[in-house]
Amino acid sequence: MATVQQYLISARFITTMGHFIALLLLFSTIDNNIDESLGDNYDSEEKQWATETSWAALIIGFLCFVCDFAGLFFGTSLFYNTGNMFHILVHFIGGILLSWVVTYSWNYKALWPIVATCNIPTALYEISILLGIKVFKIIVY
Repeated sequence: MATVQQYLISARFITTMGHFIALLLLFSTIDNNIDESLGDNYDSEEKQWATETSWAALIIGFLCFVCDFAGLFFGTSLFYNTGNMFHILVHFIGGILLSWVVTYSWNYKALWPIVATCNIPTALYEISILLGIKVFKIIVY
């Protein structure tokens, strides 16, 4: 009989990829979200600011995924069950929220809270595991 622990790594990979694909999809649809959010009465400075902040959120989200995939493929945090469950939960929620941003043309201002709660914590977790193994030597690898 299979246990939950046997499926954690594959579930982590699938949810991380789903969240990543939703972020990549948002790279191509962010202009639509900005246009929907600003409406008809906006000036060029407002649109430029909205575009810059949206792209900044997307780039930070992408950089966080670099950390996530590094931990996943190099195996530094791959066999910690609690960490895997944390990644699964956060990436599942992030993937759903970003899919809704794309599907329903949510306001571009929703990107920063999603990135702050669904991308940055997992990247910080990966960085802390890597620092604990390589720098501080408090985690035996």
